[in-house]
Amino acid sequence: MIGEGFNRATASAALATLVLGMSVGPIATASAMSLRAAGGTSSPWSARVAGTLGQGLAVRKGPGQGFAVIGALPEGTMVQVVDKASTDASGIDWYQVASDRWGLSGWSDADFLVPVDAAPSDSTASSPATGRTMTALLTAYSYEQSGDGTRAGVTKMGTPVRWGVVAVDPSVIPLGSRIKIDGYDTIFSAEDTGGGIRGNHIDVYFDTYAAAIQFGVQTRTITLL
Repeated sequence: MIGEGFNRATASAALATLVLGMSVGPIATASAMSLRAAGGTSSPWSARVAGTLGQGLAVRKGPGQGFAVIGALPEGTMVQVVDKASTDASGIDWYQVASDRWGLSGWSDADFLVPVDAAPSDSTASSPATGRTMTALLTAYSYEQSGDGTRAGVTKMGTPVRWGVVAVDPSVIPLGSRIKIDGYDTIFSAEDTGGGIRGNHIDVYFDTYAAAIQFGVQTRTITLL
């Protein structure tokens, strides 16, 4: 399965509105700012595919998940980004990329493209800085519709949603990271993303809508393992 996945919704529109009203967006790493800066120009620039955990990055005919997949780029592949970012209706940024090595040209999810000047070496391209501790804003989401029962959910990485999965901003916490959240014995796995998840913001998956609502909005210390 290729590393693109699907977006998911938060458990409550009220919670989403509350979260989006908080000042979490400006908290970002140098890599994230570099990616935005590079994406703001029409001049081609180089990037590396990272964070797919070996699944590869989908290349589509257009900037959105509704467009057909025309191929996949393996983890670590160097590409040329040939156009500015295009944001789809779900808030996902897409870049038009080209790879001479693989003979592919199309659109890919920006979450899995790291500017070469900000990327780590090949051996650690998808590995977070383990042991890093930070204060994070925590919210909750569920795929159970209030009064409608549960519907299936798939993460950004293409894995099933389940307790222990969290959504993150990949520019701050790479997909595939293992996370310890203060107050929990569970070791969480960063497998999902979301249009409203920016900076030091983690969205925790709960099996039920009621549990997600009860969790609400919290601030806790987290550690990348």
